[in-house]
Amino acid sequence: MKQVLILLTAIMATVGLQAQPQAGTFSIIPKVGVSIMQIHYSNILTSDKEEPFSTDSKSLSGVTAGIDFQYQISNMVAVSAGAMYARQGAQFDDSDLTGLSAGSYTAYSNQRLCNDYLLIPILAHVYVYKELAVELGIQPGFLLGSRSKYRQQTVTISKEGDFSYGDFQEKDESSSDLLNKTDWSIPVGLSYEYENVVIDCRYNFGISNVYKLVSGDKNRGFHLTVGYKFNL
Repeated sequence: MKQVLILLTAIMATVGLQAQPQAGTFSIIPKVGVSIMQIHYSNILTSDKEEPFSTDSKSLSGVTAGIDFQYQISNMVAVSAGAMYARQGAQFDDSDLTGLSAGSYTAYSNQRLCNDYLLIPILAHVYVYKELAVELGIQPGFLLGSRSKYRQQTVTISKEGDFSYGDFQEKDESSSDLLNKTDWSIPVGLSYEYENVVIDCRYNFGISNVYKLVSGDKNRGFHLTVGYKFNL
């Protein structure tokens, strides 16, 4: 992610200087990009025995695409509202059976929680230098669906510490019933426009719980998009 931010900064620093947007301009901005999201503070149990163990979540990359509608209030301030599809969720480390006592365990690998959302970003844009803008707002999101994908395998540990493995089973199950249908976040970001091409990098700071029965797990991460601005 540091490399992405460095690249974005370099692009902003090297492009030519353009005139600031004119007050009263209404614009439509279709855009497409990548989401790099994580369910913050999330972990999952990866055993059904008396000695359970858990693994923490990691970032999951996905596609995001949609459209923004922007109105230029003044030369320095604009407001926008949009609709974006985004793949969010998390992936998890494989089960680690090291140090467990003799017994039979269910091990998991290639674990991904893939959540699809319709996001409605509502933002204020403040132009701090030419066409470089700082963004801040509120973003409700609505769950479209969720799939839990993983590989499952039975592992038996003998009293001597030897391992024996069963066959892999590929799983792809709906997890929509476990998640809240609405998700709220605060998007904070930077955007830069060059000849109507808009580069936008936002960090979504989740403030609502992802799961129905677990508190503290939030959707957080980056959306990096490129769009084209049609001024009407």
